[in-house]
Amino acid sequence: MNEGMDLRQYLALGKKWWWLIIICLSIGAVIGFATTPQAVPSYQATTTLVVGTSIQTTNFDTTDLRNSVQLAKTYANMAQRQPVIQGVIDTLHLKQNWKALANQLTIVNVPETQLLEITATSTSAAEAKAIADEIANQLIALSPSAIQEKKDTESRQFVQQRLADLQSKIEAGQERLNTLEATMQGSLSADEIQELQTEITNLEKLISDWENTYTQLFIFLETDKAPNNLALFESAQVNTGSTAASPSRNALLGGFLGLIVSLGIIFLVEYMDDTIKATPDITNTLELTSLGRVDKIDGKLPYDRLLVGQDPFSPISEEYRIIRSNLQFMSVDYPLKSILITSPSPAEGKSITAANLGIVMAQAGFKTVIVDTDLRRPVQHKLFQLADAAGLTDLLRSSATNIDPYLNPTPINNLYVMTSGTIPPNPSELLGSQRMADFVEALRDMADIVIYDSPPVLAVADALVLSNQVDGVAVVVQAKKTRLESARQALMTLHQGGAYIIGGILNRSKEKSAGYYQYYHHGSTNGHVPAHSPIPAEPQRHRQKSPF
Repeated sequence: MNEGMDLRQYLALGKKWWWLIIICLSIGAVIGFATTPQAVPSYQATTTLVVGTSIQTTNFDTTDLRNSVQLAKTYANMAQRQPVIQGVIDTLHLKQNWKALANQLTIVNVPETQLLEITATSTSAAEAKAIADEIANQLIALSPSAIQEKKDTESRQFVQQRLADLQSKIEAGQERLNTLEATMQGSLSADEIQELQTEITNLEKLISDWENTYTQLFIFLETDKAPNNLALFESAQVNTGSTAASPSRNALLGGFLGLIVSLGIIFLVEYMDDTIKATPDITNTLELTSLGRVDKIDGKLPYDRLLVGQDPFSPISEEYRIIRSNLQFMSVDYPLKSILITSPSPAEGKSITAANLGIVMAQAGFKTVIVDTDLRRPVQHKLFQLADAAGLTDLLRSSATNIDPYLNPTPINNLYVMTSGTIPPNPSELLGSQRMADFVEALRDMADIVIYDSPPVLAVADALVLSNQVDGVAVVVQAKKTRLESARQALMTLHQGGAYIIGGILNRSKEKSAGYYQYYHHGSTNGHVPAHSPIPAEPQRHRQKSPF
């Protein structure tokens, strides 16, 4: 897949692969719907526990809070173990085993809190609530606070009774102390005063001891609580509505997954496919000027593909005229008089492009010559139905100075074709000879435009030999066939040979110019032109005198 794709290219991909997207989306939706189990109702109930005692006091210790949060994680783990779950099964007389029930439980620590949420799922709302509550009861029963509770009850009762006794003694002692102090105010002998003073001192000490003991017992009663406390914060609440699987929801999910799969397939195929597909591949990826694009030309015989000559009003003819205009405006002050048409690899449409481009040039009034320099697999004589008699190779190997006898006239005014001639054993040497260089210069002076049909760049060295003898080189690439790497290598080879590359032509393009196509079909009868062909059915064997 090429870089720098814009929205239009993504839309083009969608248009190209819409069928795959629909198929994958449909298959995913059907599978999602079909695999949905029967709609069995499912209910959830959630019980909340609180861990620790800090939440119950106004002045709690942050260390206790952190410890409680850590303890909550321990209780969450305990809730999913066999002792707790088996206790629930035995208490509620459930029939499933403990592992099956464990799959119906969800234990969650509320982040950064002492709260522990226990959620049970069942086909019965009442059973879901009972399971959630019983899990909580089992955890509370296993907590240290519950185990110690029975022992603590007796101790607390004793302490409370002792506190009451001490309170009574303190009050009685205080009354006796008040009485003694009042007696001290009367008329007493020295011995009596000494005796009272001793009794008051002893009583004050005894009251102080009682008060200290009372304070210690009271502190014990208030603080002797298990730090590892677990209590019910909220009993089980059943969620409203059933959580049963929805066929429509599963169908939507399956369709979405199918869409993701289709996009993955498209990405993989497009990523692996490094062929040139559209004009942006030429302009953006290859950084080459786009001279134009042409659609596929159908035809059983070679000359059937000369649609430009047969139908001057067809959309394909217009596409070639656009290429002609682009070539004309590339250099207004110094017009291109000789153009080499080549391609990176064989069978990419460079010969038919050269032929049709020569026709539109001639139709515009330019004196045009097409020279078939593909001395290995020449086809221009087949396209124009010409006898492959004396041609380029015959001229080069002769001492003739007159080019006219080697130029074959065509039914198109101003258009002449020089065939390849006899296939030589050494094409590259012949094309690189001084005789060929003199011929190129002479033909440039005789014609308005000369088009050379050259062999592919990567196949043989012929194109490279000719590339620096002409005014410019146009590279033909075929959509969905020419690989980007092949095109890059061909361009690099031409640049290294000193060629002036004027641009690229996209052959067999799938891009459509909708406006012209609609206009063309609207302006013709049923989209057809009169059934006549200016190209004769039999090969031309006579020659006319060249006007050059």
